[in-house]
Amino acid sequence: MSNSVLIYYNYIKDCYKSILLTSLVFIFLGILYIFNSSPQYLVSVAIDQKTDTQGDLGSSSLLSVLGGGSQNGSKFYYEIKEVMYSMDVTKRFEENHGGLNDFFGSLFDESTQTYKPLWNLNTIPKKIKFFLLGVPYEPIPNLHFLNQVVRGTVNIRFDDFAELIYISSYTSSPALTSKLINGLILETDSSMKSSEKFELEERIKFLIQELGITSTIEQREALSQILENQLLKKSLINTNALYKIMIVRDLEVSEYPVKPSLIFIMSLFSILGLLASIGFHTIKFIIKEFSWD
Repeated sequence: MSNSVLIYYNYIKDCYKSILLTSLVFIFLGILYIFNSSPQYLVSVAIDQKTDTQGDLGSSSLLSVLGGGSQNGSKFYYEIKEVMYSMDVTKRFEENHGGLNDFFGSLFDESTQTYKPLWNLNTIPKKIKFFLLGVPYEPIPNLHFLNQVVRGTVNIRFDDFAELIYISSYTSSPALTSKLINGLILETDSSMKSSEKFELEERIKFLIQELGITSTIEQREALSQILENQLLKKSLINTNALYKIMIVRDLEVSEYPVKPSLIFIMSLFSILGLLASIGFHTIKFIIKEFSWD
């Protein structure tokens, strides 16, 4: 066994020129890959949940208005993630910011006022799959396509140490992606406003009914105070300002491209070239040295 290992070692050592040449070829392929890759910039923003002490007016009455307590940071992260990736926010973004035209405008046919099918390595296999299942499928850009763009482009991450939510994206179109992230933040907050507004209206309706049937002064004063707080909170929801989301660090774009990484790509292709060459010569050695009966 040790003799075979020594023979194998000497065989590989004798093939060092071929191994080196193969590695150089792969390095050259890595250089071509880098030249053909689009430079990508990092677009990111840091957000947090607006809490009772983060109101703009700063009065004690306003702090009581916003009562109810803020959520745990990780819980708010999951809420943000679910809402931002939802079809409701995608629909709002399309209505107010025109996302389909931004990302699929080249497929829009002016004569028919419709979008042409999008054929690529993702949609062609789906077409074959649904054809075999007997389900009609046409990859025409719509809200579901835009939702896939949102999910594939925007990354939402929670930092346990800083207790902040980072929304980021690596992109070759920083202006377009900045518009996407800003719009998603606005529409996510609007969607949250809509949900809470309905709950507030129900509470206000209930409090008004209770005031009508309550006779004691103490109870009426307590209910009046709660009702006043709920009405003030509702008035905040009706403003255009962000209600649930606080921007901790505004949207920033890296000055220079951060991807592709030259060191990583060159190292990867070098290792692949080395392994491919050694593997090829190992197979040759096995075929040469061993007989397969």
